[in-house]
Amino acid sequence: MTARLKHLRGEPPYPRASDGYAAAVESPPFTEHGAWLAMNKDSAKELRKDAAATGKPELVELAALLVKLEQNETWRAIVGRRNTEFHRMRPQTIDGGVPQVNPWVQYSEETDEHEASWQMDFGNPLNPYTPDVAQLVDDSEVALDALVGTMVQWARGWQRALVALNVTQTPNQAGK
Repeated sequence: MTARLKHLRGEPPYPRASDGYAAAVESPPFTEHGAWLAMNKDSAKELRKDAAATGKPELVELAALLVKLEQNETWRAIVGRRNTEFHRMRPQTIDGGVPQVNPWVQYSEETDEHEASWQMDFGNPLNPYTPDVAQLVDDSEVALDALVGTMVQWARGWQRALVALNVTQTPNQAGK
């Protein structure tokens, strides 16, 4: 919502925006996944630049809140864990999940006479990682607190940003 705020009036993203960022902020509401912005370092960087290009402190403040959340170490760790675990254990993966380490081990270097040799090391179990559940719960609580705190501040700033940008109607409502 922060990325799309200034674009509610039909303004394009800042001139050097990445294609992915530009597509996300220019896509109509309810567009499928390809137009979503990830809450990651690159999107936060783009958001900060786009907000700065408005010259509106209220929008810069909204972007800064999200950048600060993305930079929170516990938040990053929990999101990274979610990304890893989701992709390892989703239905498309093999039974038991995908190993955290590559089972292929290089046993010889490539030379002029022969190619490198690789062997599969069956000593690596598929799921060698057993989480410390208590630590995971603690980290999740810290990350959730960071998210809630950010969103409380964001909700307050949202109204100020709408007023600062004089956003009273969308381009569609205005007939643009």
